[in-house]
Amino acid sequence: MPTTVWLVDAGDPCDGYPLTLSRPFAMLRCGFFTTWQRWRHYMGEDRIGLIAPRPIADHYAEIRTIRSTESPGPVDDAILVDGRYWPSRDFVQLVRDLPLGGAIEHEGRLVAVAPDNADAWLRDGRGHRWEPDRVDSSHITPLQGETVRFTHLWELVDANPRMIEEDGHLLAKEWPSMIDVEPGEGLTVYAPEQVLVAESAQIDAQVCLDAREGPILIGENVRIQAHTRIEGPAAICNGVLLCGGKIRGGTTIGPHCRVGGEVEQSIFQAYSNKYHDGFIGHAYVGEWVNLGALTTNSDLKNNYGPVRVTLPMGQVDTGLTKVGCFLGDHVKTGIGTLLNTGTVVGFATNIFGGGMPRIKHIPSFMWGGAHGFEEFDLERAKKVAAAAMPRRGREFTAAVEAMFDFLSERTKSHRAEEPPDHHEFAPSYRITS
Repeated sequence: MPTTVWLVDAGDPCDGYPLTLSRPFAMLRCGFFTTWQRWRHYMGEDRIGLIAPRPIADHYAEIRTIRSTESPGPVDDAILVDGRYWPSRDFVQLVRDLPLGGAIEHEGRLVAVAPDNADAWLRDGRGHRWEPDRVDSSHITPLQGETVRFTHLWELVDANPRMIEEDGHLLAKEWPSMIDVEPGEGLTVYAPEQVLVAESAQIDAQVCLDAREGPILIGENVRIQAHTRIEGPAAICNGVLLCGGKIRGGTTIGPHCRVGGEVEQSIFQAYSNKYHDGFIGHAYVGEWVNLGALTTNSDLKNNYGPVRVTLPMGQVDTGLTKVGCFLGDHVKTGIGTLLNTGTVVGFATNIFGGGMPRIKHIPSFMWGGAHGFEEFDLERAKKVAAAAMPRRGREFTAAVEAMFDFLSERTKSHRAEEPPDHHEFAPSYRITS
């Protein structure tokens, strides 16, 4: 029976845009963990890996210490799983029980497959479409019960409060390094039974932890400075610095971020900076993002109507009234930047000059603001990243530079006047484990 699970981007190439320009969908964070981290937890000693375009795989191999290999051979004895599906315990068990040649189907699409020859199955040019007719119907098991599949970033933001609560149960039961917080001098805690704090975390006096509406999870080496209020459900991941302000319910602050001001039901992926005042709500913020002082986004239209978001494939109706902004990796905003409801900003774009840009989809590698945009020179974009990354103890490596080159070419059509064919996103694959 195959026991190696490989997470694949099996959906539309625009799923998770713009964060998935620079990572597989399974590396997106929701709750305390990424999907990949949840799979790794449930699989135990069994192998778990990713399939990604080569420059992205190299990038993760260097900064995430995930081993890469040129040979696709290991996938010949494997289960391929759509990385957009959140792994509940029951779903993981169903995947692990798949026999060779078996598959799992959900709403007319394959969710997981254990093909006789996974390498050929992927390389024949149709693997990214995952049609059920590629598998013997007698070998297909329907996915039953509650199933969580994510497609767009606003869906992860919308589900984040519930995912934090589920991760709270996981941490409380299975992570002995986490301890219940005890109110100390100058520390106010509501519903302390719902607060989990790692032993290495430091919490100053004049901090308020309010878990009456959901759990608060505080990871390793977190520092929470005075005059910070955190409302649950909230996930404060390893290495975070909270420097005052209000962290509203439904928020995840990913590893090694520095955050102040006001944040409401948003996800910060990792390594990003919002040190100053300003409001970020119902947003998804990538890695290596720097938000200048008073950067603020709208997350509600004046008419309280549903928000439409513009992606390279066209406009998408979210069906939600609370939708903020979605910022790709290495985005920078200057002081006083205002972002309209549903604004999407691609990879390595620099917004400055104050005020609100006139467009709601700002492509990758752009430079400008309310006065207009021009293309951001690739070499200048690299220099900005090379200056920023060492500030968090990371280096601008050859693999990072290769990813910049790859994404500059990959997103070239986004900067053209005519909208691109969204299937230009479809990646070749490389294996990481």
